[in-house]
Amino acid sequence: MKNWRIRVKTHLFLPICTLIIINSFAVDTTTIVFSDFSDLSNWQLNGTCRGATNADKKKVLRLTNSTKSQSGSAFIKNPIQLISDKGFLASFSAYFSFQISNTDGLNEGDGAGADGLVFVIQTVANNVGSVGGGLGYRGIPRSIGIEFDTWNNSDSANDPDHNHVGIDTNGSTRSIKTYSEKALFNNGKIWYAWIDYDGDNQILEVRYDSTNTRPENPKLSQKINIPSLLVEENVYVGFTSATGLSYNIHDILSINFINKFQPYLYSLSLSALPDTTVNPLDSVTLIATVRDMNNTIQPDSSKKTKWRIIDAGDNSESILKTNSGAEALLIPQVGNSRIIIEAKAIVNNQTLLDTIVIHVTKEDSYSLKITASPDTIVKSHSKVTLKSNIYDDSNKLLSDSAKKTVWKIIASDMNPESILQSNTGAEVDLIPLIPYTTVLLEASVTVKNQKLTDTIRIHVTAGDPYRISIETMPVDKIEAKPLERLTLSNYPDSATVYAVVRDKWGGYCRMADSNNTTWQVISGKDIATVTGIVNVKCNGLVKRLGPTGEALIEASEGELIKDSLPVTIGNIFIEKIVIRDHESKETLDSIIVKVKQPKTLDVYGLITGTDPKLEKSWILVKGDWSITGVTISADNPLPKNSETWTLVADAAGQGILSVVSGKNEVHIPVIIQSECKITVAVSSNPFNLQETVSGKVASFYENVLKVNSNNGVIIAVNSSIPLKVNGDSYGTATIFDPVGNVVRSDLRVVMANSYTKTDYGIFWDGTNKNNRRVGAGSYLIRIKVCDIQGKDHVVSVKVGVVDKD
Repeated sequence: MKNWRIRVKTHLFLPICTLIIINSFAVDTTTIVFSDFSDLSNWQLNGTCRGATNADKKKVLRLTNSTKSQSGSAFIKNPIQLISDKGFLASFSAYFSFQISNTDGLNEGDGAGADGLVFVIQTVANNVGSVGGGLGYRGIPRSIGIEFDTWNNSDSANDPDHNHVGIDTNGSTRSIKTYSEKALFNNGKIWYAWIDYDGDNQILEVRYDSTNTRPENPKLSQKINIPSLLVEENVYVGFTSATGLSYNIHDILSINFINKFQPYLYSLSLSALPDTTVNPLDSVTLIATVRDMNNTIQPDSSKKTKWRIIDAGDNSESILKTNSGAEALLIPQVGNSRIIIEAKAIVNNQTLLDTIVIHVTKEDSYSLKITASPDTIVKSHSKVTLKSNIYDDSNKLLSDSAKKTVWKIIASDMNPESILQSNTGAEVDLIPLIPYTTVLLEASVTVKNQKLTDTIRIHVTAGDPYRISIETMPVDKIEAKPLERLTLSNYPDSATVYAVVRDKWGGYCRMADSNNTTWQVISGKDIATVTGIVNVKCNGLVKRLGPTGEALIEASEGELIKDSLPVTIGNIFIEKIVIRDHESKETLDSIIVKVKQPKTLDVYGLITGTDPKLEKSWILVKGDWSITGVTISADNPLPKNSETWTLVADAAGQGILSVVSGKNEVHIPVIIQSECKITVAVSSNPFNLQETVSGKVASFYENVLKVNSNNGVIIAVNSSIPLKVNGDSYGTATIFDPVGNVVRSDLRVVMANSYTKTDYGIFWDGTNKNNRRVGAGSYLIRIKVCDIQGKDHVVSVKVGVVDKD
């Protein structure tokens, strides 16, 4: 009987479209090429094995972490046939790279770190052997393994030393042949291995090196009948590894495999000119070199190289000007970073790969510092010189670069009239005009594409004391309150004025010296008096003595220029009452108060009198006040004859404020605002679709459950103030699944019950818009409501759903 087979040539498990039926033992030629392990869909991972990113940001196959007593394995999922035209000879060639790093744990002769890794061909994909000296291989039957052993298990495995390579069979780590290596496999370097089996002659050869050049001679050569070990012609290719009380990270970086004897005779190496370290914006030439096993350069093969950036870090704008050929030009754009470039060449059906890391140096950095002369504290109307200083990394002053500095005032408090006499150059002059302010200046300059900025604050004091000024109230160091005339009547019949010392530009210097201030009436002594208040002589008390008329008072201190103030005595009456804001002093048409946040107000009256000069003058009205409005209350009864008083709101709403004095009164609307806070909670999170809302919860949310069954979840919504109702709904809710699809959009926010006014709820029975039960997972519920003050609110909560069973 004829034996028919299907012959399919495969590469990376993607079948070529041609399908040929022949009468022979034709082998299905399969080539495996993994330059990294960013895609693990074709791999069966066992034990601790997983995908990872190593220190060079390369995606690797991590067999074990640097943790004690681990074992891991990875095998290609699809079986590979090891049968040729001559029958089951099991020929193959493999080329892979690995890295063993992060040594830790117990120490032996060469330090810590264990136990190593094994390249394995076997007949079952989803298994892993024992930990420690078992290398994750011990116990895997019908297999051949090449071990790279980093621990001496002489008692159990008959190891020759603590660093060797060996040939293992049928899950036993008692190698049939070993070779001791002086350079440690777990030194953190990348190692390259070539494994070839010539089935015609039954010769297995093992080569390895720490450079990507295939050695001419093998380290191990052994005549062995692999078909008798495997028995089956369909096998799985992969790796195993393990740790014990000493441990390492075991990474596989790449693998090439073909199911016939076709040694990987070529290697690809990369170099950089002028160096692998380059400055930003400078170019570096990348050179690909292909060599054969005799280390002979193959220039024609190098021309087939393909280049790509596989990791640019923070240098995503770097330019790789060529993507094919023996040379490529790279121009990195950002300093203090690194770029990893991969080159790939195919020579005689062999895929060659190599990577190179280009380190980009830190960009030259410069700094800008501003100095002020004579100081950062200056008197008003005096000049301060600002200087721009540019320094390089070595703290060398770059005077020429400073000439390009641009200056601007970016904040001046109440000093908008400060003068910046120039806005460019290494030096500029500033003349601030108003005392007791701060002027903030910014200097900026661009040096070799780097924009440098610095700021400096100039604090302004007053000039020298120059004159006395009689004013209406004690001043702070910013505001000036000049007084041109004082009016006294029978109500009020006295007033306090203040002697202030100012500089020649009107800037406040200080209050007058209490001990040396002198007050006197220059004229009109029969109708008015002025005296310094005891211990505070800078305050002058002016009193009415007689009938209406004019007086003139004077304040003086030492050699300062004196000031005088006219005083008018007359009879006045209140024409109307005006309510003004305590802070802005603006007349109010309405008052806005936040709940529990007092509002302090001033009350004034517009006056007229016998003297026309009194018209439209303002004085403080004193009298009996009353407050009306059901939503407004005070912590204490409003005192009589008060200059200012405070409104305190208890709850949101509206009311009327009435201020009455004699026959005069004013009424102002008052609006009470309250900040609305929305909180949400879930009755059961996660919840089972068969779960029933508990009795207490169901009782509290009786309105929410009126039109629903009890199987589901309640999303509680609490608002600090009532919500606005729209028909029978206080808001809406939309449910999204984990990928953002809308599950339900018709849920309503309902008032929880009839006795609480700020508790609401939403009920969801776990169904979607098609009335079907949803699957287990996490769902997002987005809730939209509007409070009674007209402000919209959107809040969200995640709800988990577990399996129905």
